Amino acid sequence: MIRSYRFEKGKDKYIVFYEKVPLSGWSVASVIVFVSKRMTLPLVKLSNFAEEIAEGNIRC
Repeated sequence: MIRSYRFEKGKDKYIVFYEKVPLSGWSVASVIVFVSKRMTLPLVKLSNFAEEIAEGNIRC
């Protein structure tokens, strides 16, 4: 049975999925980091810049 654990560190959110390996008794984990804000912020800035240019503000 795969189990999960969620936590936050600063502004980042993490989900860890883990499962015990029957032969060894060890647990194997995969970590997923949610960094959507870091990925989308440059796109938002680019969109705002494009809107400024479209409105005729070439000094932005």
